[in-house]
Amino acid sequence: MFDARLLRSQPDAVKAALGRRGVSGEVIDKFLALDEKRRELIKAGDELKHERNVASEQIAKVKKAGGDIAAEQARMREVGDRIKAIEKDFEQIDIDTKAILETMPNMPHESVPDGASADDNLEVRHWGQPRTYSFKPKPHWEVAEGLGIIDFERASKLSGSRFILSRGLGATLERALINFMIDLHVTQHGYEETLPPYLVNRDTMYGTGQLPKFEEDLFKTSGATPFYLIPTAEVPLT
Repeated sequence: MFDARLLRSQPDAVKAALGRRGVSGEVIDKFLALDEKRRELIKAGDELKHERNVASEQIAKVKKAGGDIAAEQARMREVGDRIKAIEKDFEQIDIDTKAILETMPNMPHESVPDGASADDNLEVRHWGQPRTYSFKPKPHWEVAEGLGIIDFERASKLSGSRFILSRGLGATLERALINFMIDLHVTQHGYEETLPPYLVNRDTMYGTGQLPKFEEDLFKTSGATPFYLIPTAEVPLT
């Protein structure tokens, strides 16, 4: 969630930075207006509560002395209603400001170039030179299909487009690459192998930035306490 303190203290800097990511300045202005209203409600509520406390003490003294407290009690009921209204408004503002902060992206580093698409990316460095061929090379998916190690047609029948079914040496190759990566990092780079749960609770997804942004794209169970299917092991490990 975006840091509200940064937004309060450096609104112009945040506007300039997030404007580079397509965030409208009106969103930031809306947050600042809500935040100002929030502070006003806190002040008004504290003043009314103080007034009620003072009046309660006075009512107790008058009642003990046998005086008439009906009018003051009626006034305090009105004060109580006003406090409840302020608390209701405060609760709604909290919801609205949190919704804004949850959906605001991170500020880009000053070294990141502006751009509307990948065509605007800058090449920082490269290694080696692309090979040249005397023929038109096939893309990897055609090579894999020709070798019979990936079956796109059956994958499409099972799950739909953009899924693959690895077969034979294709499945063996994928498993070997997974084992190679894990063994390399565990034995040579000091990592600990972990097999986390594939389903996690909402707090875990929220704490790693998956929610609320990807709410509609995530698979989850139904029920009072839903569990979410993790997109990667990054979520439970974090």
